[in-house]
Amino acid sequence: MKQKIVSIMVVLCLVLAFAAGCTNGSTSTTTKTETTTISPEQTSYIFTDSVGRNVELPNEIKSFIPSGPVAQMMLLALAPERMAALATKISDSQKQYLPTYIPELTYVGQLYGSADVNRETLAAIGPDVIIDLGEPKKTIVEDMDNMTKQTGVPAIHITATINRCGEAYRTLGKILNCEERANEIAAYCDKVVANMYTTIRTVGNNKVNAIYISGSDNNSANVIAKSSFHAEVFDMMFDNIAVVDAPSGRGTGNTVNLEQLLSWDPDVLLIGDLATYHKIANGEADKPWYELKAVKTGNYYGMPDTPYYWFGNPPSVNRLIGIVWMTEMFYDGVGGVDYDMKAETIKYYKLFYSHDLTDDEYNTLLSSSILKK
Repeated sequence: MKQKIVSIMVVLCLVLAFAAGCTNGSTSTTTKTETTTISPEQTSYIFTDSVGRNVELPNEIKSFIPSGPVAQMMLLALAPERMAALATKISDSQKQYLPTYIPELTYVGQLYGSADVNRETLAAIGPDVIIDLGEPKKTIVEDMDNMTKQTGVPAIHITATINRCGEAYRTLGKILNCEERANEIAAYCDKVVANMYTTIRTVGNNKVNAIYISGSDNNSANVIAKSSFHAEVFDMMFDNIAVVDAPSGRGTGNTVNLEQLLSWDPDVLLIGDLATYHKIANGEADKPWYELKAVKTGNYYGMPDTPYYWFGNPPSVNRLIGIVWMTEMFYDGVGGVDYDMKAETIKYYKLFYSHDLTDDEYNTLLSSSILKK
């Protein structure tokens, strides 16, 4: 009984403290298997991250730095006001969709990908924690430990694949003392992912035959190959026929010549590089493109890309609105899943970017991917 009373008091305190959003104060944090309650008197506690590392974190986290683009995007949705630096730069086209102070933050680089993180600058900023989100790399334990040794800042990894993005947000909400906000975002993640599984279970073996193009050059195209990490969602929703011997782990995918693309000859082309899309649409692409069945039938679509690609690159929560779009485009109503695309897009941009999407912005985003309904 005493434990229940304490739990109720903690919940009431959190509701009062965070009614206006994310604030600092006492919290509870979730490890892999248990929840540990932290009293207000404690200044730090031991957090067990997704790869089993026990890391001492301050009870009150006032600032953090993301380790890379996946973490940056996820944390922009949850507590942008406490982001102390950028792992990836903000382009001019992205600025209109993000809080005005975000592009002004110091750029420190990323731990993976370009691997250009400036440890000296990061240490000088002195955040309370470095947060890594996404797929755990093979060297993740060593990488996180070394980051802490080199900067003096605790570093943690929280796995955040598409199936675990809701769980990741709930964990982040406890660490950062903004559980109400985190639970709202987590509920959205869970709903979209659950709807996706409902759709693909209903579709079964009748998935749309498709290839995703991430870019192109003279007589070549970059494809997101089947079974690559970046094809995680695409492989679930489509019959991805871009099969190669060594799928690339990079967001640019694998480069193939157009003869290979013609041999696959997909029913549908999804194009993440809008420059490639417009070349094809304007009749300016190399001749082999126009021999593809998908181009002949008009079944090629440019994926919205602002402020982040709806498909991936990085493969973060931007894929959630991509799942909504792909469902509405190719599986509308299957399994009872039906979206109002405009309403969902407006909701997503408000929830993840704190941006009120205008009609003109919506129409521009969807201009290269006309819905069939």
